[in-house]
Amino acid sequence: MNDDATRYKEYLQKKLLSETWKHLFTPENAAKMMDSEGLAEHATQVGENAAILVNWQRERLRNFAPDTPFEQPDVALFFQPIMGRIDNAAKRIGFNPLNSVSLATSTDVGPSPSTLSTSTGHTIFIGIGTGKFCNAWAKAYLGVARAIWTPGKEITKPTVDQVRATFAKDPDGLYVAFRLAVNFGLNETVVGVDDLMRGDAIFDSHKAHLLDSMEMFALAHEYVHCVAHERYPVMRGILTRERAFELETICDIFGVRLSQESTDDISNKLSLAGIGAVMFLRAMEISTLARSLFVKSEPTSSSHPPIEDRIADIKKMIEATAGPKTRDFVTHSLDCYDGLAVSLKTLLLALVFVKRDKLLAQSFKAPLPSDEK
Repeated sequence: MNDDATRYKEYLQKKLLSETWKHLFTPENAAKMMDSEGLAEHATQVGENAAILVNWQRERLRNFAPDTPFEQPDVALFFQPIMGRIDNAAKRIGFNPLNSVSLATSTDVGPSPSTLSTSTGHTIFIGIGTGKFCNAWAKAYLGVARAIWTPGKEITKPTVDQVRATFAKDPDGLYVAFRLAVNFGLNETVVGVDDLMRGDAIFDSHKAHLLDSMEMFALAHEYVHCVAHERYPVMRGILTRERAFELETICDIFGVRLSQESTDDISNKLSLAGIGAVMFLRAMEISTLARSLFVKSEPTSSSHPPIEDRIADIKKMIEATAGPKTRDFVTHSLDCYDGLAVSLKTLLLALVFVKRDKLLAQSFKAPLPSDEK
């Protein structure tokens, strides 16, 4: 990246930085994350063998050389490996951009990455906002699923009543999901929400797969924006609402396709079935609807199609491209996971609505943010 591009990147990072979260994007915080204790803390949080993961992290960060004061090592640790898989997959199927795509730390603590495309290259801004969002919602989803589905048995599409019943059996998932919805409703981020959900070997394995598939889709979607910028000149600049919807649909569909092609662990059927994409979008839907319960604002013209339409298009694509031997399994799995998310959405929004006035009266504020992945 040349000096002008680096300066512009730094300008954008500074512009998006808020006073509340600026301590997360300092050289001091980066140094803290890179020391042995910081790496061990991250390793423990993601449920892996700490010693093995710390060595892997050190190797991954060997060439970490921040070119702005805001760059943080979690991008190199967690998103660069995913980016490498996406880029390799895109090259295999002939859907890669001609110009290079680089990652930069996003100082926006919201869940969505963003892309800057120029005539010489592309930069995807991503970081703790996306990582925390995917990680926390993966835990919440699977905390609820753990109370409904029995390991080793065929999963079924849960109802709202079945999700509600999990609170008596195993309240962890529903409790974490409620806190995520409320925190986003008040603060437009889930950074700062500490969860105490207990884990186990099966839960940690499933969570790792769901987290990977959600982050994979979020990053692949932005990667397709880079491709679209080069291949489709009509998709550049200020777009009409219809054209913007068309662009986002392209990024969703090909984002799922790249996620499928990037799955290097065949046991992670979640990416193959498009489940990571659907669960990410459902978490976005729950979050934005919760936000609307706390903040009254004038309706604006969105550049994205309704979530329901986006998920319907993804489901059509999955069903149309699945092989005859896997189609029934893939569509059933996708329907069950989406059913869990939809039932959870119905229950959560009702709970948030009931508690809204009390939470506002108490002037609820997020705790100090952790740097958990």
